[in-house]
Amino acid sequence: MWPGIDNVQLGTPVELAESAVIDGPMDGILLAVTAVNPKVGSYNVDTFTSYFRGGYIIFISHEGHADTTQFIGPADGVLCPKGMTEAGSVVVVLNGAAQVTITPWLSLV
Repeated sequence: MWPGIDNVQLGTPVELAESAVIDGPMDGILLAVTAVNPKVGSYNVDTFTSYFRGGYIIFISHEGHADTTQFIGPADGVLCPKGMTEAGSVVVVLNGAAQVTITPWLSLV
């Protein structure tokens, strides 16, 4: 669970235009969609933009077990593992649909 910006240690932001694995440890990631393929659909809810088929992420435990797949939707978001408290890495799959910046974070509380 996101404890708030004052309660996390931010890692180094990683800019991606293609799929990659980002090593941790991490309690979650901040995700910012920086560009999308024009074929990727989107919709707006109030001031938030969300994308269809922007890609997905999978947190991987320190033991190599995969967490639940989470889709890249909101243009800016906080994503946390669903079935573990700390991930050893995160797999980011973009399929040429989007460019993103991923910032891993660790909780200080």
